[in-house]
Amino acid sequence: MAQDQPPISGRNGSGSPPGKIKPVTEARERNDYAFYQKFRRVWIMENSERLAMMALLSWLKPACSIEVGTRDGGSLEIIAEHSGHVFTLDIDPSCEEGVRGHTNVELVLGDSHQTLPTVLKTIEERQLSLEFALIDGEHSAEGVRGDIECLLEYRPTRPCYILMHDSFNPFCREGIATAGWDRNPYVQKVDLDFIPGRIFHPDESLYGVSMGNQMWHGLALAVLAPEKRVGPLEILASAHHQYMTAYRHSSHRLVIATKRWLGPKRYQALKRTLGDRGSRQLKRLLTGDKK
Repeated sequence: MAQDQPPISGRNGSGSPPGKIKPVTEARERNDYAFYQKFRRVWIMENSERLAMMALLSWLKPACSIEVGTRDGGSLEIIAEHSGHVFTLDIDPSCEEGVRGHTNVELVLGDSHQTLPTVLKTIEERQLSLEFALIDGEHSAEGVRGDIECLLEYRPTRPCYILMHDSFNPFCREGIATAGWDRNPYVQKVDLDFIPGRIFHPDESLYGVSMGNQMWHGLALAVLAPEKRVGPLEILASAHHQYMTAYRHSSHRLVIATKRWLGPKRYQALKRTLGDRGSRQLKRLLTGDKK
């Protein structure tokens, strides 16, 4: 039996020209679907990430959840809808607007590396069961690793699922991969590419911010269980080839290589030469700060 063949010379099977393909370089266009309309606030995730979160939370229905990184409250809306109680952590007091209207949400302001241990203690004192967490706060290797290692102090009483956003970003990915997962005997599985991320088009923007050739998005997943794991822990990277291919074409690669080649002193001198605007752009690439 003959196999179906792809269209040749830009024509479909009927011989008619296909519909015009439009590259989408604005997040609002990609996410303009009716099933998101009930979520009122800005939600900086791709469709695959949004749908994965919606499916996971709908299935899990966690008794208690933690979100690190409130921002506009977009992802908080779906977490709050499916959770019994939510603690959302951010350093910016303006995040209070994103929490408004949620009666089952507590906003905790401050550095998450300091507030997260207190929240975990509160969960224990209230005899709650932490079953879901989203890490989407500071986008540096140190920041992501610090948030993860705070959570790894928790001993689950029921299965707990930890999602880490922007796992395709080299700095976030480094933080996730180098966290002390194996020191917690209740960690069963870690996958850097539960939902793979992507590299942005050179002309692409994200809510008005230029993102050309930068690597963002993606969800890593860690699963904790009340029982201790059997055997060594492996960190999976199911889209590693895709990640490395994107990295070779990304703006991060050049900046990271430049920083390593120059060394700390000469790199700081270059930043002074570039001035404030150039330095901010370099900082954004090096630390992963989207703002």
